[in-house]
Amino acid sequence: MNKLVIKEKYSKYWPIISVVSLILAVVLFLAYQLMDNVLWIGYVRLASFSFFAIALLSYFKVKDGQVEITVWYDEGYIESVYKVRDEIIFQAKHPASDFYKLKVDQMPDRSLYNQFVKSDKCVRFRRENENAWYYFNEIESRVIPLSKENASNLYNFLKKASTY
Repeated sequence: MNKLVIKEKYSKYWPIISVVSLILAVVLFLAYQLMDNVLWIGYVRLASFSFFAIALLSYFKVKDGQVEITVWYDEGYIESVYKVRDEIIFQAKHPASDFYKLKVDQMPDRSLYNQFVKSDKCVRFRRENENAWYYFNEIESRVIPLSKENASNLYNFLKKASTY
């Protein structure tokens, strides 16, 4: 009851996207080597580079892995541990009194992806004598996207733990 484990919203399609994009990049690279029309060479080179960039970025997403967040309440403090592949990457400890106000909110608009995908959620909190809102699921300025269900579970857990 005093421990919650949730995971980052993570698509199972990242490895497939990485491999397919790399294959398309190589095929288009080889295709433009065989072309004679200068205009089409430019288009195909641009497409090849674009697919290579997509392959590289999605590979980094696969390499980073899915973040698992473990949150528990202990003696007036709410502690959290962030893991990737059973390796601790971040730990935080907040007094329960920090969670004066809580809300489930949309992800901050820090990337083009967040402008298109509005289903990702985060949990924000505010301290009693401050006006600023802080992200609970944040690691070094990177807000970890949560599904609506996980964000709701985290919100309920923090709300309950902060009332003890």
